[in-house]
Amino acid sequence: MWRALLILVCFALGCSSDEVARGTAIPVTAPNAPVVADAPVEPSTTADIELSTVEITLERTECYGWCPSYQLRIHGDGRVEYHGSAFVRELGDREWRVSEEVVRELLARIAPERFFALAERYAQAVSDCPSELIGLRVADRKHKVENYWSRASLEDFKKYSRPGTAAVEEWRIHQLLSNLATAIDDAVVVGQWIGTSSERAEIARTRRSDDYLDGAPPTKFAPW
Repeated sequence: MWRALLILVCFALGCSSDEVARGTAIPVTAPNAPVVADAPVEPSTTADIELSTVEITLERTECYGWCPSYQLRIHGDGRVEYHGSAFVRELGDREWRVSEEVVRELLARIAPERFFALAERYAQAVSDCPSELIGLRVADRKHKVENYWSRASLEDFKKYSRPGTAAVEEWRIHQLLSNLATAIDDAVVVGQWIGTSSERAEIARTRRSDDYLDGAPPTKFAPW
């Protein structure tokens, strides 16, 4: 447990520039996925990584509500691909560009050697919440981590935790991964495509989810 926590503490804390709507978290009886990433931690360096071999991805899934659902892919040369699926201002594919300096800063924040040592899934025992899936590819190495949780305060998180679990450490792991996802959003100014909370609330009010999904164009995103 502490090894996994030490891995994640290396991610700097951030703050969200745009509140993500979510569904109500409902406790369930299913056990959590493993939280321990039982792998050695090695010093992280990004200065010698060839950016042409790098891809950073983020996917936010739907929830029981009107959570924005979209995918991002950031290439090492700064090219950004976006696909909006539901409850966002811009549906379908869009492209943009950021500087290589922004890519390098994100890469340093992710800390590849530590990221590759993480477990594939960190899940709180709740339902109806969105997932954040963060992916990293460096040359022939690739890894994706799913962060599924209620985004609850620490006190509420403790209420939903199974007896005997290290709730504080688990909450911190989830929060640090969410902050990393937010850093990816902020780096590409994702608000230009998903809109503001008030805009998404209006989308949810005026369009049924099924109709909205039917209107989403297919993506040209290729799965890993």
